[in-house]
Amino acid sequence: MFKSSSTKENVCSPGGHMGLEMNFYHRGFSASFQPAFKRSRYKYESALEWTGETGNRFETRYDVEQRLDVIELPLMIKYDVIRSGKIRPFVMVGGFHSIITSAQKEVAITQVDYSSGTPLRSSGGTSTIGVKDAFNNFSGVAGGVGVNLDYWNIRTVFEVNYKRSLTSATKANVRQNELASLGETNDEVHLRDINISLSFVFPFRFIDQQFKAY
Repeated sequence: MFKSSSTKENVCSPGGHMGLEMNFYHRGFSASFQPAFKRSRYKYESALEWTGETGNRFETRYDVEQRLDVIELPLMIKYDVIRSGKIRPFVMVGGFHSIITSAQKEVAITQVDYSSGTPLRSSGGTSTIGVKDAFNNFSGVAGGVGVNLDYWNIRTVFEVNYKRSLTSATKANVRQNELASLGETNDEVHLRDINISLSFVFPFRFIDQQFKAY
């Protein structure tokens, strides 16, 4: 008899992003377009177990790391909570669309044989394959907080935002890859990220005491 199981422990993993910001300001409100290259990573575990009629048991465990590289196109609306002074906290809300550029899955396989009474572990090796065809471009919503620090003609921006995909990043009917024969296939995936960023903005107009908003 075969039985499969999975766990979502240790799903979160650090990633990274870099990009540009184009910002239009008017009376405390800003429309901000922030194209960026982003790498997302997450991990999970799954297992496939065989049990014989005599009670013999054999288990195959999969430790999986999924990496996604995307071009992210966010459009955010910001509002300055404090509109005067060199330190200006703000809140923001908006949406984004992510375009998949590449995807890789790395699977470490461990086999456990219980037939002798004492579990005997052996490595089944590690496989890394490209799985871009298993993923869709996806869209979602975002919101967060931050602060602007204006000094000379440079604006330093610190942001913390939360992003959640509203559409699945994986395809429902995907061509099977070589890992599918081992029992490792994708579920429907909705990504949720906490992004922390530090930006340096060089405006076309001065932002010191000579600056006047539109």
